[in-house]
Amino acid sequence: MSLKKTLAVSTAALALIGSALPASAAEINADYVSTLLKNGTADLILNVDAYRSAYSDLDAAFGDDTNAYLMHYLTTGMYEGRTEGALFNPLAYADAYVDIKETFGDDISAVVNHYVTTGITEERTAGTAGGYADIAEAEREAAQNTNSTAYSYNAAANSSTALSGSTNSTASSGSSTGSNGGWGHTTSIFTNDETTLQRVEYYNTDNQMVEYSVVANYDGSTKSYTEYIYSCSTCTLLRTNTYVNGVLVSSVSN
Repeated sequence: MSLKKTLAVSTAALALIGSALPASAAEINADYVSTLLKNGTADLILNVDAYRSAYSDLDAAFGDDTNAYLMHYLTTGMYEGRTEGALFNPLAYADAYVDIKETFGDDISAVVNHYVTTGITEERTAGTAGGYADIAEAEREAAQNTNSTAYSYNAAANSSTALSGSTNSTASSGSSTGSNGGWGHTTSIFTNDETTLQRVEYYNTDNQMVEYSVVANYDGSTKSYTEYIYSCSTCTLLRTNTYVNGVLVSSVSN
């Protein structure tokens, strides 16, 4: 099953389009979160019940305080890569669309406002659950459909050995594609002891490597790291991706 291109939203949620939230509110505060919940916009951002169920630490901290879960997601959870129950990630949305990033920057409330009032009608699905139950399910589906290989690199022998049973993410959005469209595969290269990711190579559908990355600050226990992605043709830095718990939380273009 491939990622759906449309969002499953309720009639009530669609009625919100054109009813703008306070775009000038740069701060996510209690009043802002309360407004999201009262007018139903929150249903486009977070399934509070699913978010609460997925994270026992939050359930223990917040109990039945619905507002607290939404506040946590918009101020902390999305930065921590908590995608269970999440339907919309403002960070990923802004990073995916240059016009939004340039216009709103880090003003999360303005990014949310753009999505619920304009982005949905424009079918901007990057950073959303894309019709799945939540972003986590969409990511798992994408991972199952990936065509990628992980390798262990032996620097002394200058050779690589494929690792069995490994699954890696597909190439990130915004990358170059092959002449016949789309990505062919990615290759992740680890150190010889298979504990540290060193490099990721991005190939188009013509099996040509068009981009590669240098990985820094890799934490194997949490799969958190920074990836500096370069163009193969010019060797220039294209963007810097940051992953937390295996989830892309930011992508900054150069």
